[in-house]
Amino acid sequence: MRSHTLYLSDLAAALEKIEEFTAGMIYDQFLHDDRTQSAVIRKFEIIGEAARFRCPSGRSIPPFPGARWRGCGIN
Repeated sequence: MRSHTLYLSDLAAALEKIEEFTAGMIYDQFLHDDRTQSAVIRKFEIIGEAARFRCPSGRSIPPFPGARWRGCGIN
C-alpha cells in the first residue's frame, strides 16, 4: 500500500502541472484548446484518485480550510 505522503505528492504534482499547462492562458483560449483541456482533465482525475485515499487508520486526507468537499466524492 502506498503511503499517504505519496498520494499528497501526486496531488501536489498534478496541481503544479495544471498551473504549468494553463500559464498565460485566458479562459477563452482554454475553451478552444482541446489538448490543454484533455491534459487538465487527466490531472483532475489524478487529484480525485489521490483525494479519495484513506489512511490505514480509516481517516481520509484532511480537508483544506475553506474547501467545499460535500458532493465531490471525498469523505
